[in-house]
Amino acid sequence: MKILTLLLLFLQQAIAPQAAVLQSPLRVPELGPAIRQSVPTSAANNPVMREGIALYDQGKFDEAILRFDQILKANPNNTGAMLELAQTYEKKNQHQMAIDLAARGTEYVSPELPQFYSLIGNILDGQGQPQKAIEIYKQGIELKTPNAGILYLNMGVSYNGLKDWASSKMAFKSGALADSNYSGLHFQLANFYLAQGLMTPLFLASTRFLVLEPNSARTQRVYGNWRATLDSKPMPAVPVGNPLYDYVHSPQQTGEGDLTQLDAALSASKAAAAGNGKSEIELLVDQVDNLFGRYAMMVPGKDDKDSFIWKYYIPYVVEMKQKGFVEPFVYYINQAPNLTGVRAWLIANSDRVNTFLLWSRSYRWPDTSSVDPAR
Repeated sequence: MKILTLLLLFLQQAIAPQAAVLQSPLRVPELGPAIRQSVPTSAANNPVMREGIALYDQGKFDEAILRFDQILKANPNNTGAMLELAQTYEKKNQHQMAIDLAARGTEYVSPELPQFYSLIGNILDGQGQPQKAIEIYKQGIELKTPNAGILYLNMGVSYNGLKDWASSKMAFKSGALADSNYSGLHFQLANFYLAQGLMTPLFLASTRFLVLEPNSARTQRVYGNWRATLDSKPMPAVPVGNPLYDYVHSPQQTGEGDLTQLDAALSASKAAAAGNGKSEIELLVDQVDNLFGRYAMMVPGKDDKDSFIWKYYIPYVVEMKQKGFVEPFVYYINQAPNLTGVRAWLIANSDRVNTFLLWSRSYRWPDTSSVDPAR
């Protein structure tokens, strides 16, 4: 069953032992403060940067280092080249050199700032120091940069490695609040909801992921789970003895409130959309439109109205319905499965799709202080 795929990947990631290649203890210099100004790559060095990145992608790390060094000699304040060089050092297992250069990068105001903290944390985690890595991620998060999603993601993964499932899930939720467009956070929340057997939360987290990442290597797995929830396929069970078993079966850890009416709407949506002579994609549009309409008419219980699902995901899909964007949404996320008629519709309705995407990018998500990620 397709719905099993993501769960198996998640469980493998969750229980896999650290494959660290332990070296001498790593030293992390003082990080920041970010008070220096980064200077972008010059027009003359743009081809050098592209060549360095291409060499990195080919695994030719020594040659890539020469290109990034060339840029930094011409412009020592180029944080883009600093990050590329630090990442290349990390690939060569020159961890201290990577950390030292990334630490230098934290002194600059730049789009790469969260990635410098992320790289340092990743190296520490990979060297068997997850708690220290989490401290570094938290330092970066405290800077409140607009693109901090990578820090929350990596912090959640570090907690995952420590089998601290509650903190891991909270990190992913906090990240979704801080950086709603970082698709990996919704991917990881979908992992959790699948493992917990929570049908509606899985559907909603997958919905948001598919808007952000409709045609990537991960899309097929997430799309398969999204369709499985709409078809009310049975959720897989975490076996006894798995590290996640106690978490999944603890009522205190579910943290999503009473999902009865939401799950009932999901189960009823397919029958409500049945009709003769319609294509698969047309029936799918009708089903999702019906479901989002049902959400719009629901009132959460007193104990559920402040839960993450009701305050974060539900308002997004309800407004999508109210704005008339369900049809372009469904066609847009079905471009990878390539159902009959999808590509022709997308070409003929490109203006509607672009309007939907503009709305989605500018949608006002709840403020981080207005939602408790523990719920």
